[in-house]
This record gives sequence, structure tokens and C-alpha cells, in this order.
Amino acid sequence: LPSHPHPAVSRRRMLLSGAYAGAAVCTKPFPSLANDAVQPVINLRSKITAATQAVRRGDLAASQKALASIPREEKGFYSIFEKSIENVSYRTQYKEKNAFLVYYTGGFDGPGRAKIGSREDVDPQLERQSAQFGARKEAWVAVDDAFASLDFLLRSSPDAGVPPDAEGLDDLASSLSLAEKALDAYLQTFEAATAARADRK
Repeated sequence: LPSHPHPAVSRRRMLLSGAYAGAAVCTKPFPSLANDAVQPVINLRSKITAATQAVRRGDLAASQKALASIPREEKGFYSIFEKSIENVSYRTQYKEKNAFLVYYTGGFDGPGRAKIGSREDVDPQLERQSAQFGARKEAWVAVDDAFASLDFLLRSSPDAGVPPDAEGLDDLASSLSLAEKALDAYLQTFEAATAARADRK
């Protein structure tokens, strides 16, 4: 049997590894963010952490159990984030709905204000949304890779007495670790927003 059923998985993992090079995995992720909107993402993070710990113990059954309730389809996975992900800001909506006016006025937005669309025109809400979309996508890619590795291991070790393939376990642990880091990046956008609000008070 090949060491992995999907060669593309390794390439995707290399790209994600570069995106999160040096990023540490939080062992107790963001307790201050426990609220109705963010809690589903924190719960997802906890399930993936439990699966990672099980894999490192070589307990494939426990890892499978931890991942069992996570959607295997992209749309279902994204639904976990729908209550917490940043909405499109008013400023972005204005620019999209008034593109001709923005162009005609050269982006003028009032005396002493940055021109719309200029380098100085910073929309923190848009930046936060972009970061969240990117982290959510990368979490999905890593989780999808983890499911591929898990399925391969289950097929190659159908009997309880047969130890799982060591390389396959490493692949699974690597994908789960990348998913943890991507979810941490997602959750950190909320901590940053909370800190920014506190600074303004």
C-alpha cells in the first residue's frame, strides 16, 4: 500500500505549514471568548485537540471518536463559523454600492479623512473579515486532509491487533496540528478586536 492515498495532501500540508511557520498551538484556547457566537468554533478546536492527543498516543479509535461529529463537507464545516464570522462593514458596502461616485470624486470622504481606496484608508472590520475567511479556509483544508489520512489508516489497519502505519499517524497528527493553528488564528481575531475596543475606552 502507498504511504498516503492522496499525494496532493502532502503538497497542501506544505503550503499550510509555511503559512503557520513558528505559530504555537494554544493548550487552553481563548476562555475569554466563550460566548454563543464563538463557542462552536472553540468546541471544534477542543475536538481537534482531543484527536491530536489521541493520535500522539497511537490511539486511532479515540481520534476517530473525537472527529466523528465534525462535518466532512465544506459547507457543513463552514456552518460552524457562521454566527461568529465578521459581517461586511458599512464602509465596504458603501464602496461597493457607490463605486462610480467614489471614482468620480477621487475617493474624497471629507476634510482631513483618508481618501477611499487609498493606502491610508484602513477598514479594521474588513481586515478582520479577510483574516477570518483565510483562517477558516485553511482550517477546512487541514481537517479535510486529516479525514483523508484517518480513512487511509482505518482501511490499512482494519484489525484491532494490527498497529496503525507510523507514517500515516504522522500525516494525521500533522494535519490536525495545522487545523489547530488555523483555528487559533481565527480566534485571535476576536481577542485582537476585544483589545482594540478596550484601548479606545
